[in-house]
Amino acid sequence: MGYPSVCVWLAGVGVWLGYGVGPAFGLREAKLPAVPDPEAASRPGSVLTRGAGLPIGDTPLCKRLRMELDSEPPFCYNSASVCMGALTLRGSSAVHSECVMQRSVSIKDIAKAAGVSPSTVSRALHHHPRISETTAAHIHHLARKMGYTPSLAARSLVTQQTNTIGLVISCISDLFVGDLVIGVEQAARSHGYSVFLISSYRDAGREIEAVQSLHERRTTGIIVTGSQIDEDYLAMRARFPQPIVLINCPGYPHSISTDNVTGAHQAVEHLVQLGHRRIGYVANRHSHQANLDRLAGYKAVLAHHALSLKRELIIDSDGTLAGGQQAAQQLLALPQPPTAIFCFNDLMAIGTLCALSQAGYRVPADCSVVGFDDLELAAYCSPPLTTVRQHRIRLGQQAMHMLHQLIRGRGDVQAEILPAELVVRKTAGPAPVPANGGEEVTQP
Repeated sequence: MGYPSVCVWLAGVGVWLGYGVGPAFGLREAKLPAVPDPEAASRPGSVLTRGAGLPIGDTPLCKRLRMELDSEPPFCYNSASVCMGALTLRGSSAVHSECVMQRSVSIKDIAKAAGVSPSTVSRALHHHPRISETTAAHIHHLARKMGYTPSLAARSLVTQQTNTIGLVISCISDLFVGDLVIGVEQAARSHGYSVFLISSYRDAGREIEAVQSLHERRTTGIIVTGSQIDEDYLAMRARFPQPIVLINCPGYPHSISTDNVTGAHQAVEHLVQLGHRRIGYVANRHSHQANLDRLAGYKAVLAHHALSLKRELIIDSDGTLAGGQQAAQQLLALPQPPTAIFCFNDLMAIGTLCALSQAGYRVPADCSVVGFDDLELAAYCSPPLTTVRQHRIRLGQQAMHMLHQLIRGRGDVQAEILPAELVVRKTAGPAPVPANGGEEVTQP
């Protein structure tokens, strides 16, 4: 029988006795011998003799347990746990407790086994050039054999670095976030960092709390996407000294963004070229800077083609499927609905498709729809969604690379803009022929 089995048996015996059901199984409790110095027995490193004072019974189980214990080395009591046992001492009385894992292997344990100093083991594990290949290989072999796991907490105390990156996202269910997180994690791993994820739920107060929590955890750097604060981080540098990189906030000096203005320009220009003149825009109040940029691209195309900007065609929404559906219903309720709708993101575009279908509109024969993001879902809509592609994995990778440069002290890091790409599918088509009294549509 191995130690794990003994631990389980000990725990079970302790529970039986503790709840007074031992007699039902023929158990009797043996008293511990007097402890001359109870305080000494409770100190870390105190030694208990083999099975001394353990519950003893007349059942075969208890007899076998006693035999197994008598054949094992002494138990070592630790202040936080009992190594290889399920017994703790409080004064001079025995208290049965849950069995806990054996203490982890330390550098000192490896050093003792290898016959070298702990500093030599530490250098070998960190591939120090002063350690010979033979010694290093032997130490690495022992570390694997003994199950050594480096203590990140101990290392961070020495280096004052946790090698952990904090990533603040809008919401874990946001489909835009998935590929972005993949990109951050890929780049983080290449630089030797792990990633700690936390959600802000598109709330400025919760975003500040999230960043504060990451600061208190001594993360090495922080990346924020879907920020509700944007450039205000500039005023909080004293409060949050770690480097902070924002995604899709081009006004912030350390940011990675998609070219939202050009992306929106491409989408609306595509609709104008198809003959549309009344083009609606479904905005997202929760993405301040990106929304302003996409609205700017929308307005620029209208101005370029001398098309009047009609305020009733711009609907403020929240970036969700339901928000897109509700915004489209508002547009369709206008006396003169738009013949095309450009949406801030793909989710609201899909919600718009749902509203159009419910209202009996054919897409794109009666109304065209264009989204933004090119989520994987966009290609599987019916009909497949025409949209503007954001390279989300690359956004995450570039954000992490920029953060790594800031962590290393690079002072010449500048904001970067990644190109957007119009992806033409099946939801945008020629403008419908106007009904009597409607606005005339002419091909450009």
